[in-house]
Amino acid sequence: MSALQPDSPLGAGRPSGRRRRFLVLAMITAVLAISTGDRATLSVAAPGLAHDLHIDKIQMGWLFSAFSWSYFLAQIPAGFLVDRVGARLAILFAVLGWSLATFLTAGVGYLAAPVLAIYVLRVLLGILEAPVTPGCARIMAGWFPSDERGVAGAIFNSAQYLSLAVFTPLMGLLFHYAGWHHIFTVMGAMGLAFGVFWLIEYQSPRRDKRLSSQELDEITARGALTELGESGPREAKIRPPVGPTILRLL
Repeated sequence: MSALQPDSPLGAGRPSGRRRRFLVLAMITAVLAISTGDRATLSVAAPGLAHDLHIDKIQMGWLFSAFSWSYFLAQIPAGFLVDRVGARLAILFAVLGWSLATFLTAGVGYLAAPVLAIYVLRVLLGILEAPVTPGCARIMAGWFPSDERGVAGAIFNSAQYLSLAVFTPLMGLLFHYAGWHHIFTVMGAMGLAFGVFWLIEYQSPRRDKRLSSQELDEITARGALTELGESGPREAKIRPPVGPTILRLL
């Protein structure tokens, strides 16, 4: 079996069929892209919101700040949650929760206090997006060997800027042709659909039945922390060593 040098590019020299971790990388990149797009919805919709709901500049300033401070305050609790329940469940609930908050923002005009409703939904958006960074960092550590994490991390982080490049024009078109409401409905629905895909498709390395034993052995030997389970660090301590055949059944 050929050895891969530590400085080899991501995926170089891999036999065909050993590519499961790259789908996982695409999935966490999509998580970050969707979260970045959803936090930008208010910026694009602001002119229409301000006009239709009579929101002044001071109120709009408070609305813009709601996401940032709630996201900041939720980081440590989110990291604790990821460690306790695992990245799969933490990200699942996060994606579904923040996408629902985004979707519901479209209907604030029907409420008696629309500005307060937007503020609450933006606070929830910040809290629910907080697990993205610690959860995806845990996933990268579990799926990628140490000599591939630099490139994997660069691809993952680039999603923030790709998201704005792709979603901002889309939201502008929605605003122009359908109204500001549909910025929130389309972005929210996109996130909810991705949440269902995440539920079906993602598992941790040792629970993923579609991960070949060869790839599992390879990434483990090269430093991937594949023992990181979905019930936190305790699972890794109580799980005995098992062979590749049994691993495929977990």
